[in-house]
Amino acid sequence: MFNLRNTMILAFAVALTGACDADVEREFDPASDGETALRPGAGFSFNTSYAGNHALDHVDLTGAPYQGVSLMWIEHDNGVDPREQVDPSTINVIDGELLGVRFDNQQLTHTDWGDTLWLFYIEGVGEIEVTMVPRSIGATKDQSMPWYDLYWAFPGENSLPMCPKEADDPLEATVYRGISIDYGTGEVSDHADMLYFGCHNGAVGKAYWWGYGYHVFHDIDPVASLDWFTAAIRMIRADILGDATSYTNPGNEVAPNDNLGLRAGFPSNSIDEAVWDENGAICADSARDGTALGSISGAPPTCASLGGAYDVMASDANAKFMTRVPEPTPPIFSPLPGPPTPL
Repeated sequence: MFNLRNTMILAFAVALTGACDADVEREFDPASDGETALRPGAGFSFNTSYAGNHALDHVDLTGAPYQGVSLMWIEHDNGVDPREQVDPSTINVIDGELLGVRFDNQQLTHTDWGDTLWLFYIEGVGEIEVTMVPRSIGATKDQSMPWYDLYWAFPGENSLPMCPKEADDPLEATVYRGISIDYGTGEVSDHADMLYFGCHNGAVGKAYWWGYGYHVFHDIDPVASLDWFTAAIRMIRADILGDATSYTNPGNEVAPNDNLGLRAGFPSNSIDEAVWDENGAICADSARDGTALGSISGAPPTCASLGGAYDVMASDANAKFMTRVPEPTPPIFSPLPGPPTPL
């Protein structure tokens, strides 16, 4: 087994502002297609990365099996044979960038991972090879958001994408270090030896793009970071009851705000939806997918009955996120037919 060094050196600066600032013009964040869809054959509802019908999102860097998947080794192509092995115990993630060290002490940074081959063993399936293409968005190092295109293949066969492929948001995934996700409850747990690949059109990866990546919360408050990240995932998935059931559909739009000042303001054409914590919705005025709240057993009180979502955000000590959704589109009425035209 590999010996893991538990290091999480994270840096993120935020300007703390009130979550109830005046409304500003801001766009909604649409849910990507497939966010709540089930994986073919796998039954996962978090849109996790996968190899065929098998989830390949959690990677235990010690080599221990996790849900039937084991990391066998990682090798780096240095241009000569044999390829150099990467020491998994050195792998770290800083602000979304994957870092590591080969056994010959060569440092690996973001772009180097494009020359690596990861070998996994899946129980009942056999060996799976994973490759990645490092990418990033941002003009400078300080502004960059690293992400990775992930591919899997049986040895000697053609590679296939590990994340859902779409025309405008094809393959990318975010990498987290030190967490695991319970898909049965939606809860995020501490797992020092774990690497997690989160597809960007699923809630765990999408949180990174919305400024709510796990590393952001860990830097602000390491003690409460798991609760904050769990709450972010519940908010994105509209997990009203905090039981991992999603009340949103692909394409639904939502504008989030938070009590840390990471995002502020709402679109002017928006109405209150809900206030969120790590247990689900503290209050909700609607379900994002149109489900009647009265039909949801155990639904929380409406925010309107508690004085409005802004008041709940200000008064509830556990409130973490507030969301608003677009105003309903007024119905279009056809004019009544007039009298018949005389012949």
